[in-house]
Amino acid sequence: MSLGTLIQIFLDLILLLGLGYCLLRLNNEDRWVRDGAARIKELTALRDSLRETIREALRVSQRIGEDIQAKKKLADEMALLLQEEKTSGDAARGPTGSGSPRPGEAAASPPASPRILKQVDKYGEVVRLASHGLTAGEISKRLDLPVGEVELALNLRK
Repeated sequence: MSLGTLIQIFLDLILLLGLGYCLLRLNNEDRWVRDGAARIKELTALRDSLRETIREALRVSQRIGEDIQAKKKLADEMALLLQEEKTSGDAARGPTGSGSPRPGEAAASPPASPRILKQVDKYGEVVRLASHGLTAGEISKRLDLPVGEVELALNLRK
């Protein structure tokens, strides 16, 4: 073998090694592209999931707002009923202590609706249990009411 042949074989080996290196790099880059495409799909799915979660959170938030408005309306009705009961109780006692209205006074206000009375009874039970030392959480569990509603009833009685 001549020196020229050895150099040619050596250069062919270097060329083959360089070609092999290029093929490995292309293979790695192809894998990165495939992995990138998979990541894009995952991120797209995550984005869609987050959008749906946000929509659901907005729906829940709106329902909570509506529930709060309903509870506020009920609390206002209760406060009005309690005020009427207090006023009619004071008027019923009167200076003579009799239960009849004074001359010229209107008769006591008409009875509250059964729904309001049921709520007042429930909240009366809340106050009664609190007077026995139960916490709002314990009352909530015992009467199957939300803790916030129990706390509201207790705050309205103060």
